[in-house]
Amino acid sequence: MTIYKVLPSIVVQSVVNNDGQLVLEDLPFAPGDTVEIIVRGRVIETLPNKSAASSHDERYPLQGSQPYSYPDPFEPAVPVDDWEVMQ
Repeated sequence: MTIYKVLPSIVVQSVVNNDGQLVLEDLPFAPGDTVEIIVRGRVIETLPNKSAASSHDERYPLQGSQPYSYPDPFEPAVPVDDWEVMQ
């Protein structure tokens, strides 16, 4: 097992230049420090927050409904004479 010492994370918002470059200035790291860069786009839309009740109803649509029973669950769905394979 390898244990790493991780430097603190920072969040910097910036704009990509017209030539496609991103310049980061005044970072709190010493020259020569190795850093990991993760680039992601910003949030452009926030989805509406649904209430917990509607979310629960959507996730479990059969909850509270009448249970079904199958007296012979292994009987064929169609008569055996109708199977093309058996002919």
